[in-house]
Amino acid sequence: MPAGALIDRILGRMPQSLPLQYGAAALAVIGATGLRLLFNPLLGDTVPFITYFFAITVAGWAGGAGPAVFAVIGSAIAAIYFFYLPPVHTLDPHALTALAIFMAMGGLIAVTCEAMKQAQRRAEQQARLLTEHGRSLERHMAELTQHKQSLDKSERRLAHALDATVEGLWDWNIRTGEVFFSRRWIESLGYSADDVPPHISFWEDIVHPDDMLRLRAALQAHWEGHTPMYQCENRLRMKTGEYRWNLDRGKVVERDAEGKPLRMVGTDTDITERKQVEIMLRESEQRLRAMFDQAAVGIALVDAKGRFLETNDKLCDLLGYGPNELHELTCADLTHPDDRPKHCALMKGLVGGDNRDYVAETRYIRRDGSETWVNVAMAALLRRDAPPEKLVAIIQDIDARKRAEQLLHDGETALRKTVADLEASRSTLQDKVHELEMFHDLVVGRELKLIQMEKEVQKLRAERTRSQQRERS
Repeated sequence: MPAGALIDRILGRMPQSLPLQYGAAALAVIGATGLRLLFNPLLGDTVPFITYFFAITVAGWAGGAGPAVFAVIGSAIAAIYFFYLPPVHTLDPHALTALAIFMAMGGLIAVTCEAMKQAQRRAEQQARLLTEHGRSLERHMAELTQHKQSLDKSERRLAHALDATVEGLWDWNIRTGEVFFSRRWIESLGYSADDVPPHISFWEDIVHPDDMLRLRAALQAHWEGHTPMYQCENRLRMKTGEYRWNLDRGKVVERDAEGKPLRMVGTDTDITERKQVEIMLRESEQRLRAMFDQAAVGIALVDAKGRFLETNDKLCDLLGYGPNELHELTCADLTHPDDRPKHCALMKGLVGGDNRDYVAETRYIRRDGSETWVNVAMAALLRRDAPPEKLVAIIQDIDARKRAEQLLHDGETALRKTVADLEASRSTLQDKVHELEMFHDLVVGRELKLIQMEKEVQKLRAERTRSQQRERS
């Protein structure tokens, strides 16, 4: 291995801090001095400065010009101190010449080492840049390969998706009228390839007549740039003669210099089932609307704060407000002040999710200020993982029933009072009867005594009369 490479390998592993670089230079000078002292008996009068060139080279290779100059000065001082001053303690012209040559050569070595060090740094930097560029290139190549693979997969997935989900693809040359219809589009309508000429006239022939005007308007709007994409729902006649609902979508992909459309590409999708569902939903909505408007009870749609959003005529008639007037009010505004706390508590539980519905009898204030009893059945329109935003209220007029209940209650109260009064009168009458009975018993007793006394008097009179008659005879 070359000496420079060996030194570079050894010193390259050292920490490249300034104190260590100058420390390495000092150690190199000390090492060279020690070797010179060790082999001085063999070398004799040989110029001692030669020994220090290796130390200067090591210092320059380790740290550059600074440590190398430091080694030159240190080497000169060490050589003079150890090899020239003793024993004569003087420097002859030969020694001074050697010193000057050594200093010049040392400076040259320092400059050379610094230049080599700079060249090495530039080479290492370029090597790192090349390595980084190589790695970056490898990454870009890997990314390109990955993107290509992803693109291939995406193209395959798109082909599979189009083949599996899109029933029809078409490519229309607007200038010539030629159209490419995909096999799936032809088969989805029940036709064979022989039945379908590759011309726009076939498509115009199977479009429902009632849809043609709307379809051409959508095409024209897209051709003129008013819409980013052509889209139209229309009916196509199948081979069986039946019509199916179709979602036709496309886009102009080529125009001439004047901006006129030349080529258009699009898809057709069977939406018959969706249309049937829409029709069913529309009919169901119409039925619900009729039930809402013609119900015999008041029905309202309110928000989470109780504000009326929709009301039917029955509720307006019940409260005496118009629809627009009710939409500016809340359920709490209509509720009697004494019943309002109960109403607010029930609404809070409903909106907070504690209850799904509630039924309560309360009093509402009509537009004319009068009170009326109503039965309120409120239910939340639930949403998934979210508090309800709307509620449905069914409000039934129960004022007549409540008034009848009040009359019944008042009648019962009066009847109970009358019965209590009769019970009290009966008790008083019984006391009077008892008193009469006692008085009767007293009178009858006295009459009996008088009768007895009268009988005794009559007996005495009879005896007296008999006695007088015996005396006369």
